[in-house]
Amino acid sequence: MTKDSSEKSPLISQSVLKSYDRKSEENFDNGVIATESSESGSIGSGVYTYTARQKRVLVQMATANFCHTVCFSLIAPFFPNEAEQKGATPAQIGLIFSVFELVIFICSPIFGRYITVIGSRFMYIMGLFVCGATTILFGFLNLAPDGGMFVGLCFAVRITEAIAATSFVTASYAIIANEFTGRVATVFGLLETFTGLGLMVGPPIGGLLYGAGGFFLPFVLMGSLMMLCVAVSICGLPKQEDNVVRKGHSFLTILVIPTVLLSALTIASAAMTITAVEPVLEPHLRQFGLGPELVGLVFLSMSGLYTLTAPLWGYLSDRYSHAKWFMVAGCACCFIGTMFIGPSPLFTMLFNMKPALWLTVISLGFMGVGVGLQLVPPFKDCLTQALEYGFPDNFETYGLVSGLFASTFAFGAFFGPSVGGVLVQVIGFAWTGTCIACIHVILLVNLLIFLGLQYQKDKLPRELTKEERQILQDLSQSIEGVGSSERKVSIVQQAPSYQFYRQFSSSYQEDYPHQKSDNAHGV
Repeated sequence: MTKDSSEKSPLISQSVLKSYDRKSEENFDNGVIATESSESGSIGSGVYTYTARQKRVLVQMATANFCHTVCFSLIAPFFPNEAEQKGATPAQIGLIFSVFELVIFICSPIFGRYITVIGSRFMYIMGLFVCGATTILFGFLNLAPDGGMFVGLCFAVRITEAIAATSFVTASYAIIANEFTGRVATVFGLLETFTGLGLMVGPPIGGLLYGAGGFFLPFVLMGSLMMLCVAVSICGLPKQEDNVVRKGHSFLTILVIPTVLLSALTIASAAMTITAVEPVLEPHLRQFGLGPELVGLVFLSMSGLYTLTAPLWGYLSDRYSHAKWFMVAGCACCFIGTMFIGPSPLFTMLFNMKPALWLTVISLGFMGVGVGLQLVPPFKDCLTQALEYGFPDNFETYGLVSGLFASTFAFGAFFGPSVGGVLVQVIGFAWTGTCIACIHVILLVNLLIFLGLQYQKDKLPRELTKEERQILQDLSQSIEGVGSSERKVSIVQQAPSYQFYRQFSSSYQEDYPHQKSDNAHGV
């Protein structure tokens, strides 16, 4: 079976073929062991063990993700006050914060497209290095002259840090897709846990270090830790096989795939939900008379649940190929959370519902769970759908999907606080939550329509192409020594879209009539 033939077949999941090739060539070195399974729609039902190489990559990326998000978020408690003393206006301070996401939104597709030219390992390490250097440099900005010079230098350093972060994040997503075939979503969920932890502890760490050593200490200490991550990555990050011949695909060619576009909109809406609510939540909580400590705990009800549940959604997404249904559940949870957090004036008019602390906490919990469901499964779903639409199973596609995820998340993260702040000023907190809930309802309806159309399409019989028949024949011959026909079908069933087996089952039995009786019992 040649790689070219598999690339021409959108029905046959190429991640399965790649996984099987690795098993044959590397004696199960990637840690996936296929076992018998008759459960429709499940993947990864066998035992999965991580190799030493995979563990090394996972530990390095988890540590780097944690340090990077701490560096990104540690300025929140003290920078606004310092910047005001240096002559920056509130609008300029807000832009210094938000320009980070704007740069990521612009640069991610560029890095994703040219990852095979630059090299994923080089992008990862250089991104980490520049992130560490700019973090340290930021600690010296309080020595700059007041006024325009200080503001300009802040923008310059922040934009440079954002470009480096784009390089690091895009490369890390692509390396995950390459290193953890069959467990992309699980590993992505684990890394999101460390990202969430970094965002949670970053502000407290920044405040403590600022109190202990002033403006200089937080940046120099965390920047130095980033440099340590760079040294570890240089020594321990394996070389990636990313020197592939580019097929000329672009960001737009993958975004026009309908199912990928839906996943991208889901990612953007999740990022928008987080960033639109967090900046305006504290004024809403003032009516309950909470101290700063309790306000911080209320914030944790959303970010904490997201951090805790992200690995679970990744595991379930790998085990069951129903990513769109996870997204539907995420939209529903976010709808409930944003409708009740105010609560919505509609509830006030209909049921005389009043704001309450317990209602706010529960609503934030729903939002934390919903955001996890909207962020973790879509990454693997975009990758799977791109492969099934004929994109090559190599670093070119991994880079495009990584750039897509980073860019759409950054778009939502930039759009959320910008529009959310304006809406709160004009229509108030409760109506703002209702507007966000409407976005989730629209997305939920579109997802359900898509799933309904896909179900109807899957029921239609379809004649196999010549390339698909050849792939099936080669696959049957290459796993002939594995065992029973049920065992063979089990390996085929590892495909993220098991529907393809049902679509060609009749043709498969015509080609292999001696297996009819076995398949009747096995599938």
